[in-house]
Parts: sequence; C-alpha cells; structure tokens
Amino acid sequence: MLLYQRICRCPKIVFRMLVFLFLTLFYLSNLSPHLMSFAAQEKQVYYVGQDEIDIMFVIDYSGSMNGNDSQNIALQMLEAAIDILYTTKTRVGFVAFTHKILSYSEPVSIETKAQRDALKGKITSTPRGGDTDIGLALNEALSLIQGHTLPQNRKGRIMLLSDGLPDVDGSGTGRSTQQSYNDMNRVANECKELEVPLDTIAFGKNFTGETAVLNQIADISGGSSYRTEHPGVLIDIFGEVIQKQTFSILHPISISLSSGYEQFVELPLKDTFPDEANILVVSQTPLNDVTVTYPGRDINYSKSGFYFTTKVNSPDNENATVRILGRQNQEIKIYVVLYKNLGLYLNVPDEAQKNVPFAYDYYFVNAIDQAPVSNETFYKQFNEETYVTKEENGIPKTTIVDKYRERPVFADNKATSEILVRESGNYASELKIRGEYFAAGMKNIPLNVENSPPTGKLTMRTKYLLSSNLADNTYQLNDYFSDANHDLLTYEMVSATGPGAENIKLEGDQLKVAHKKAGKANIILRVSDPEGAVLETASTRFSIEPFWIYYFGLLMGLFLILAMLILYALLLQKKKKRVIIEQSGYMHLDSDSNADPPEFDLLSAYPYQVALDDVPAGTIPINAGFQGKLLAYFMKTPEGMEIEPLSFALYQMRERKVSLGRLLEVLNLDIDNLDPYNVFFKATETKELLFYHTSTNVTMIGSTLALNKLKYSINYGNKIYITSQDGEYDLELHYVSARN
Repeated sequence: MLLYQRICRCPKIVFRMLVFLFLTLFYLSNLSPHLMSFAAQEKQVYYVGQDEIDIMFVIDYSGSMNGNDSQNIALQMLEAAIDILYTTKTRVGFVAFTHKILSYSEPVSIETKAQRDALKGKITSTPRGGDTDIGLALNEALSLIQGHTLPQNRKGRIMLLSDGLPDVDGSGTGRSTQQSYNDMNRVANECKELEVPLDTIAFGKNFTGETAVLNQIADISGGSSYRTEHPGVLIDIFGEVIQKQTFSILHPISISLSSGYEQFVELPLKDTFPDEANILVVSQTPLNDVTVTYPGRDINYSKSGFYFTTKVNSPDNENATVRILGRQNQEIKIYVVLYKNLGLYLNVPDEAQKNVPFAYDYYFVNAIDQAPVSNETFYKQFNEETYVTKEENGIPKTTIVDKYRERPVFADNKATSEILVRESGNYASELKIRGEYFAAGMKNIPLNVENSPPTGKLTMRTKYLLSSNLADNTYQLNDYFSDANHDLLTYEMVSATGPGAENIKLEGDQLKVAHKKAGKANIILRVSDPEGAVLETASTRFSIEPFWIYYFGLLMGLFLILAMLILYALLLQKKKKRVIIEQSGYMHLDSDSNADPPEFDLLSAYPYQVALDDVPAGTIPINAGFQGKLLAYFMKTPEGMEIEPLSFALYQMRERKVSLGRLLEVLNLDIDNLDPYNVFFKATETKELLFYHTSTNVTMIGSTLALNKLKYSINYGNKIYITSQDGEYDLELHYVSARN
C-alpha cells in the first residue's frame, strides 16, 4: 500500500519505469544475427584414438609383378607395416590373387611376434604368376570382413596393391574381364554402405591400363588412391593409412651414410600417455647391420634384407638408441610410431552464420578412465586445420575454412578456436590436429551455415522544399541497411509511383532526391546480398512541397505562440487590478464596515507555504480552515545533514487536511525514514487541530504517547515529538497562534 501511495505521488517514477521497459524490449527484439548465432545449440562429439580394426591386404601376385618388384621389396614393406601396426587393437588378413584366389586369411591377431611372423610367412610363401582378376579378389576380401569383422563391431578396411587392371578373358576360369570390372564397382558401393574404406595402390613402372579406374572405386568407397613406381615408397603409403586409423604419425628421420662407419641415432620415445612405441629402419638397398637398445628392456626385433623393426610396450624412458653400420653413400630412413590410448572430445555448434566467427573447443582424455589431459604444453605442440565439405551438383567440394584466431587458446583444460565459413549451406566439417609424432581428427560432423537476409529501413527525411536552386539530397544506402554476414549489398528500385517520382533516382548504393517538381512519390526498394537473400522495403512516401505547405506547421506554431502571448498579457493586466490585500494573504478588519472579504484564490499551485513573518496586528486569516501555524525543529538528523527551523503557515491553506510529508516536501530531501506521509493534521471549526498518525514512528504529545489511528486535539502551545523507528530523526513540532 505504501509503494502504491508513493507511485501515485511520484508520476515521474512510473514514466521512467515504462521508458526502461520499452527500451529493454526494443533492444532484445533487435539483437543482431551475429550475436544470436552464438545461441545455437552445441553438440559434443567423442572419438577414440584407435578403433579396433581389421585390415585386409589384397595383393596382386600376377606374373607382371616379378618385373615391377624383382627383389620382393613391396612384400617386405607390407611385412614391415604389419610389424608396426598397433598390435593390441589391430587384426590383419590378406587375399593373394592372380586370375584366381591363391591363398587368403581371415583377420587374425598380431599381438605377439609369433603371430606376426606366422602371418608374414603365409604372405611371402605364395608364388607369383598368372593374370589379374581384381573384382574376384575384392569380393573375397569383403566377404571375410562381413563374416569376421563387422559382426564383432570392429572397423574394417581393405587395401589393394596391383600393377594392372583386370585381364581374365583368356584365363580359362569362365570369368570375363567385364565381370571383374562389375564386381569392382559393386564391392566399392557395398563398402560405402558398410563404411569400409577401400584404398587402392597403383604400383610399378609398367602399370597397365588407366589408374582412373582404381581412383574411382577408392573414391566411391570413401577410401584413398595412390600411385607409386618404387616399392620402397610403399611404407610411406602404409603410414598414411595408419594415421587415418590412429592418432599416430609414421614420423621419418632420414640419415645418409657417406662412409661405411657405424652411426648412432637417439630416438625420443617417452611421451604423454604412451602405450606402444615402434621403431622402423628401411632402405632402398639391403641393410647391413642394425641394432636397437633401450634402457631396462630386452629388444625383440624383426628384420629382412630391406627393413628392421622393433616394438617397445609402455615406454617409460626418454630415448632409444639405434646403431647402424651401413654402406658408403647408403640412404637410410628411420621411422618412429608412438601409439597413445587417448580419446578426443569436440564441442561444436550445430549452426553458424556465414562470415561470422564461431567458436568450438576440444580436449583429450585418457581413453581408459576418461580423465582430461590438462597439460597445456601437450596442446601447444599441435597445428590445427578445419575443413568443410558440401556437395555442388552432386560433387563434394572441400574448403579450408578461414581461421579467426591463428592458434587455439588454452583455458579450463581445453583448447578453443574460432573459425568462419564464407558460404552458406549444409556442410560436413572435419577437424585435423597434427603434431610431430601425433595426429588426431574428426570428420563428417554436420554443420549448417546460415545466410541472414539484409536488415534496415528507409529512415531519412521524406519532405523537401520545392526549389530549382537547391542541390539534390544524396543518401548512402549502406548507412540505412546492413547485413549480419558482412556481405556487399546491392539495391534495386522495385517501384516509384506518383507525380513526384521523377525526383527520385537510384544510382548504385546512393538514393538521390531532387527538388525540381512538386508532388508525392511512393517508392519500394529491394536490397539483396550475393547469395540472393532479399529485403523488400515498405512503401515510403517522399514529398516535394511549395513554400507555404512546407512551412505550414512552423507558421501555425508561430501563430499559436503569438496568441498565447496576447492572452497572457490580458490576464496579467487583470491581475494587477486586484487589491493589495491579495498579495499579503490577510484582510484588515474594519469595525465600521460589514463588507464581506474579497474573494481570491490563494496558493492554488502549492497548498502550503513556509511563512517566516509574523501575522500583522489587527488581521485575521481569510481561510476559514486552519487557524494557526506549526513550528518545526529537527533535534536530530543523520550525520552530515542540517535542517534549519521551519515555520508552516497552516492558516494560508485551502485544504482542511494535510500530511507532514506534504509540508516537508519543501525541503526537497529524502526523509522517508520519518514516514512523514502517514502523519496527519486536520482543521476543525475552532482553533484546535486534530492530530493522528498511522506511521512506524514513536510519537508523543507532550508526555503522552500518541497511539496509531487515534485522534488527538491539539491546542496552541502543545508540542508534538516524533522519533523515526531507526532513531535517525527527532522532530519537535510546536502548534502556535498565527499571530505569534
């Protein structure tokens, strides 16, 4: 109730509250799309660094392979790849083929050296010779994956190595070359549906046919295609496949032995969350003598004429030492592969605005217990790239997105980056993070990039003076329209109608208004961005007016001001004729006259007035209400506040009831603690006052406690003591005669 009374007494408060509410709603309703884009819901994607995977090697053993790989280097590189795979999570199978299936193995474990040696023995013991039926071999490999891999919820991958295309018309198997091609395409499409990538390697200097066929089936399946003439390069291709399936990089270190002396190379193996380290030494020429030592471990190794491998589980020391005794001018490569048992979390929005930076963050966890990796140095070792892909006319188009920050910001155990995409559309996004020994990534993450239409309206002046001497008014439309995606806007005049239409011209992004011909014109503009998003303005009226119409409002205003001045002068003249008695507020008594006191309107604007002069002798108040006056003394006030004694001439008031708050408003101070608007004085027909209060104050009349809501008669000379509830104010009121 008190709040309601205060609001009613202070209409300015109500007005300010309404203005604040209006401005708040206006601001919220006009938030830019740039800001709103960050409200898009985020999704979290999790990726384990190494899936359990089965790799099927499909190997061409046709007679032509003897010419392209006379020293069996290709098979030795395949053996080396088997030795450096992540043994605890990888199984390997193979299909050896010519125009028929020569031998095969379903995916088997390679966790122990004995298991790896047994598998390699099967691969290298198969003799070469015959024609080429790739379709038959791929069909067999896919059948083995469908029978042994996918039912166990493992990932599958097929790698084809061939030096030519199908050629079985004269093989006597009853199959045709076209059947082989048909099977290749069918298997590629089935691999796509089953999410089993098919990688192809066109091998050898004398590859027969067009490599485009192998490229095509790899692309259909979601795999990769490669071409190489040198068998020694195969290990680098196998390394790329390893990286696609793990967080690990086949990191090369090249050395050249210009002399035949032995050489020592220190290799760092200790790293964050190491699970398995692999060392591989290869050369294009036969290796002579290689050994590896690692503190506290007995080293098991595998070797052939062209490679040497060793594996260290859970490495816990800094370096391994490789000793090489090579030949003069022999070039040797050393590779290190570190496998980590890590997972990667990525938080990325579902939606973004074109050309507007948006943030995503990622963090690594231990894949066993999901504990976050909080080492900032670990994150700083990476370079990061983000790609987005969308289809255009059925063809995927991949683009590297623009970095908004050069490097991620690390905070709260996660790395945060900002990027932007230049074109709208539905994308599949891909994140790649790469360090020296370690790589990670996610792909095929849906991202909807939106293009917002332009915003704005024509808010320039729409009335102009008709004149042949005035220059055209030119408006830069980019000041009135904007685009949340920062696009370059174009403008088009949709319509311009009315007798004044010839005054309005659109030139590029400028609107020009001439003053030549009187009349009104209604125009509509179309605002477009490069992707075709459109804003069409409401019809806007422009008027070219002659002088008397253009200035009509001003002339009317001047006329009204003049009329008010004349009226005020007349009223002022009448007021001067009033009797002098009205200026003082008192009437002198005339014992010889029975004339009624003159009628006047005292204090109509303010119902009270502080009177400091005594009432002249021989006068009475004209007002028939209050008879006396109140003297106010603030005996105690808050620290720093001083209030001089006050005198309130109640006899000058026209009302018959007044609150203490109304009287004290003259102070223009915040004294709400005194609860003054709940303390009341009421006039009677005599000189007495009626006093009562509903306040929280402690109130005394003389030595008597004044209770709430009870009315008390106050005579001349009575004193009222008021103390605020918090004790901050002590007020003493004296009720005295008007003549005192």
